[in-house]
Amino acid sequence: MSKVSQRDVTVAALRQRAEEIESGTQPASRTGRTSSSVSVAIDINQEIARERKLRNDNVEQDISLKRSTLSRLFIFLTAETVVIFMFALFQAVHWPAHFALDKWSFDLLITATIAQITGMLFVAVRYLFPPAPKYRSGR
Repeated sequence: MSKVSQRDVTVAALRQRAEEIESGTQPASRTGRTSSSVSVAIDINQEIARERKLRNDNVEQDISLKRSTLSRLFIFLTAETVVIFMFALFQAVHWPAHFALDKWSFDLLITATIAQITGMLFVAVRYLFPPAPKYRSGR
């Protein structure tokens, strides 16, 4: 056996023995039972509390992920908007070095940018903030 598998076996045996000690049962070898027949007492209140904690942790992680994604998206959209405004300013004053775009290319740039910003905000609102589930009334 490799060292990893020996370690895994040892850890599993130690965990099983710790469970036997905590539950107050005798180890399988001393009682004549097989290890699969050892029953472990489960506290239902602890399990409910553990399930609620996992659910709350999941929601907390989901909220933090949404918050970071949305902040990055808004930073990107703000930077893109600033760049487009700079293009518009340069187009208006023909600076630096007589900067000038053809009218159709400037219109295309502005239209595509506005469409992209609108689309990204639509995706952010729709997928980062899905509608809340509708609850049934007692009828």
